[in-house]
Amino acid sequence: MLRSFANGSLGMVLVVVVLAAGPLIAAGRAEIQPTDALFRFGSCPGPLWLVQAGYFSSYDRTGGNNDGFEGTYSALYRLANGEHVIVDLDGPGCLYTLWFTGIHEGYELPIGQIRFYLDGEDAPRAAVEARELFAGDHPMFPAPLVANDYIATGGNVAYVPIPFQRRLIITTEKLAGFYNAFHHRFPPGTRVQTWTGKEDLTAAIAAWDAAGAPPARSSGMKWYRGAVGVAGNERRDKPMVAELLNLQTPGMIRAVRLNPGRPQAAFNLNHLWLKIWWDGQEKPSVDVPLGPFFGSALGETAVRSLAIGMSSSGPYYCYLPMPFRKAARIVLENHQFSSISGIHYEIAVSDLPARGEDYPPGRFTAVYHREWPTTAGKDHLILHFDEGRGLYLGHCLMVQPYAADNKQWWEGDLRVWPDRRRHPILNGTGHEDEFLGGWSNRWLEGPYSLPLHGLPAVDLFRERADGQWNGAITAYRFFAGGIPFRSGIKVSTEHGLNNVVVTNYASVAYCYLDDQPGMVPTDMLELGNGSSEQSHTYQAKGGESVSGAKATFTGDESDPASLTLQVDGRKGATEESFIMKIDPANKGVLLRRLYLQSEGRHRARVSVDGSPVGFMGTPDDCKVDRWREEDFILPPPLTAGKDKLAIRIEVETGSWNVFGYQAWSLRE
Repeated sequence: MLRSFANGSLGMVLVVVVLAAGPLIAAGRAEIQPTDALFRFGSCPGPLWLVQAGYFSSYDRTGGNNDGFEGTYSALYRLANGEHVIVDLDGPGCLYTLWFTGIHEGYELPIGQIRFYLDGEDAPRAAVEARELFAGDHPMFPAPLVANDYIATGGNVAYVPIPFQRRLIITTEKLAGFYNAFHHRFPPGTRVQTWTGKEDLTAAIAAWDAAGAPPARSSGMKWYRGAVGVAGNERRDKPMVAELLNLQTPGMIRAVRLNPGRPQAAFNLNHLWLKIWWDGQEKPSVDVPLGPFFGSALGETAVRSLAIGMSSSGPYYCYLPMPFRKAARIVLENHQFSSISGIHYEIAVSDLPARGEDYPPGRFTAVYHREWPTTAGKDHLILHFDEGRGLYLGHCLMVQPYAADNKQWWEGDLRVWPDRRRHPILNGTGHEDEFLGGWSNRWLEGPYSLPLHGLPAVDLFRERADGQWNGAITAYRFFAGGIPFRSGIKVSTEHGLNNVVVTNYASVAYCYLDDQPGMVPTDMLELGNGSSEQSHTYQAKGGESVSGAKATFTGDESDPASLTLQVDGRKGATEESFIMKIDPANKGVLLRRLYLQSEGRHRARVSVDGSPVGFMGTPDDCKVDRWREEDFILPPPLTAGKDKLAIRIEVETGSWNVFGYQAWSLRE
């Protein structure tokens, strides 16, 4: 019998982005409301090439596993009144996700009030007890945009966006344990209406309540429907194929919905592949097994996210928008001996919108990577593009341990490096935490599926090893607003602390990719190199030169040599000035600074050609001897048409240190 296609004080407003010198948003780009990032995939608040994603977390800065157990890295610094600062961002920007887990497997959250300070104000605009904040009935933190540890098993998470114009500081009254916070920073000059606590969150709440519902049936949308069977690959030398769609006109796929008609075993869903080609490509941009792509490698289960989903009594769906300029072809490919019949499908296609009007930044791409087994000492790679620009949406992760004692793979940390960075912008604290649950035993015992994250499928071993549950899992996470990248991206995860646990991993990464570079290197200032300093007119007040400083980056430990760097620099300057060459055709400039975290927290004012721009520095007061990189966007009104920039750094707090600057010219 054919199964039914039926479905199973802190909000913010981001307004126009304008400087007195000229607009930052490209002509024709529709203004995006802040809560749209919670449910509109393929769009990013602000111009994609100018937005930076970031992440605060309690990860062990030394590379160990003290990610929150002792609270060593559970705060960036402390205020004079004793509050523990966990987020400190110079604006403009927006916080999208705030997560904690508590003690005793997450059942207690004894951190007192969580306080939000905006734009330099002395008093917090909100001071809410932690349990109350995540309960779902607080007027500024309403369900379903928040979930406590009973809903997101072991984790407490808030998705209420918190935009700010000049600065955002979040504190905990008592020292937290494990936490993370995902955010965007917009280019200096962006106008953002700072949170008031009275914003209208109706649209986001309605979208989340309707997760899994198909797009509205509009007159401008055409549905392609049918049913196919896919013959078995009896000779095992050539997969059999069934075509679902073959269009030779431009358009945008709004929905892909499949209904096998009868329940499918996990083996079938891991050997029947979905492939999609755009615009006459030789290789498909989507090349994935059905189960992992729609949210479960462990067979049919309840997955009800905004982007993907499935159930045992209805369709599998993907509602990520997929633009194509010339052609689109979709097939199912059978990699197993048995035939599969009666697969019903419906695919919604609309006209291709004008650029800037809900237009994703590149080809929709889904990359599957399977490692059975993983390699000791080397991250599991989720996604890696050396070149190209786009938007990383998120991923689905599958783990299948060998036995009950093949455990603690969940201690592996997620890491993200966009734009050829050597220091990751995102460093997680373990699989439970990245999927916004908490504590392995509790997490594995309680599957959940929520609009942007979930652990929908778990297959536990009957026995425990040393009191810990273990089993196969499928988990997914999508990042609100996505993670923009301009010059390639790498996403990977450890499997166990320092990749010591060898077991079976697979993943699906979801993103938009444009092959064209979004930024190009145009200049480099090498500190300690007399010729380089002279050619850049480098001058510094105070401090001292440092010769041969040596440290390592946080990263994939499989290649230690690539993580170690020895260079010259300067520490303790109170002021710096220098000139950097840029491309006059730029759409903004990215200034990258190499520095040592061992100097602790510091902050400096940046000026370009005499105009104040914003602040650089780090709020992290830990003094671990590691290299870090900081990227600072200089907006187009200050850079367009120029071939060089005069940059001045004036230190306000802490001990400034620098071991080189790079200038990258951005492209729209």
